[in-house]
Amino acid sequence: MEYVYDEAAFSEIYIPRTVTSISDYAFMYNTDLKKISFAEGSELTGVVIPSSVKSIESGMYSPFLRCDSLSVIYYGGSEAEWEGFSGKPSNVDVYYYSECEPTGGGKYWHYDENFLPVTWN
Repeated sequence: MEYVYDEAAFSEIYIPRTVTSISDYAFMYNTDLKKISFAEGSELTGVVIPSSVKSIESGMYSPFLRCDSLSVIYYGGSEAEWEGFSGKPSNVDVYYYSECEPTGGGKYWHYDENFLPVTWN
C-alpha cells in the first residue's frame, strides 16, 4: 500500500494510479494547494469536499477528469451551498454533512469513530 504525505507546500499535486491511499490530513496546512490531479483510469470512488471549497476546475482541467469510478461526494456544506458550487462533477451521488442524524429524508453523512465518512441511514 502506498501513502501520500508531505508537509511541504505545493500548489499542484499529481497522484499516480499506483497510490492506493492518501493519509488523513495529508494536505491540511497547505494553503498554497490549488490543484490535485489523478491519473487516468483512477479508481477513486469517493471524495470529501469541505464547505470552504466553493469551486472546482471543470472540463479538461478537472481533478476528477477520467475518474470513472467516482460515485459519491461527501460535501461538508449544505444542499443550498452545493447548488452555488462551481465545477461540480456530474453523475455522482452527493451527501451533505450533518453532525446529528437528520429526522427527515435526504442524503446526509457524518464521520464515524474512525474519522471515515459514512451516510446516515
